[in-house]
Formats: sequence, C-alpha cells, structure tokens
Amino acid sequence: MKKTQVYQKLLSLAKMISKTREGGLIIIGPKEKFYGKYDLLYQQAIKKFDIDKEGVDTLLEKLIILDGTVLVSDNGKFLAYGAKI
Repeated sequence: MKKTQVYQKLLSLAKMISKTREGGLIIIGPKEKFYGKYDLLYQQAIKKFDIDKEGVDTLLEKLIILDGTVLVSDNGKFLAYGAKI
C-alpha cells in the first residue's frame, strides 16, 4: 500500500470518528521507528494486519476509539492499539 493511500484511508476514518466526538491518537510512520518507543495498555488480542484488506474499516474504527494510541506503519500495516508513547 502506498504511503498516500495509508494517509487517505486513516484521514477518512478519523473524520468519520470525529463526528461522534470520540477517538484517539493515530500515529503513522516507518515500522522501524516504533521499536522501543511505546508500551501497551492492553494485551494485543488482534494481530498485525494490512489496513487495505476488505472489511477492516469497522475494526479499525473500534480500535481507534479505544483508549491509547494506534500505530500504523507508513506502508499500511496495523502494528498496535492501546499504546502509550
């Protein structure tokens, strides 16, 4: 997935979530830059996945609403939710 597609998809979701006055922080960046920079608030019950797969929009929306930060690589790989930076 191209970087611009990642930004467009997540911006679209963020706009939709903002209308409900809920949401959290979404950080997008190179996967290597995240190592050792965060702790998890929740045990990761959901494994890493590509955000361009069909049907993941609802899952992404719910994970973004949870407390903590959502980390997504700039190539579209969902890395973690409920992260503490």
